[in-house]
Amino acid sequence: MWTPACGGGGGGGSSCNVPAGQLCDLGQYCAYSDNSCGLNGASGACTDIPLSCSTEGPAVCTCDQLTFNNQCLASQSGQSIQAVAECA
Repeated sequence: MWTPACGGGGGGGSSCNVPAGQLCDLGQYCAYSDNSCGLNGASGACTDIPLSCSTEGPAVCTCDQLTFNNQCLASQSGQSIQAVAECA
């Protein structure tokens, strides 16, 4: 099974450093660097979803405007980070 290249937190419909239409493997999500969320043509990379995480912070806001206790927990949900802070 495959997941969309831009998975959760994709935003902007941009690519994930894969050829157009190619998908990330099951167990991966599209992680955007520099908190870009795929805007202005920024691309991300298919990244493995972590199997376990600590519950310790700092809180992060994802590209889909969801707040998680930390970046690892957001990654487990297939979400890229927009900011290291709670969502407004």
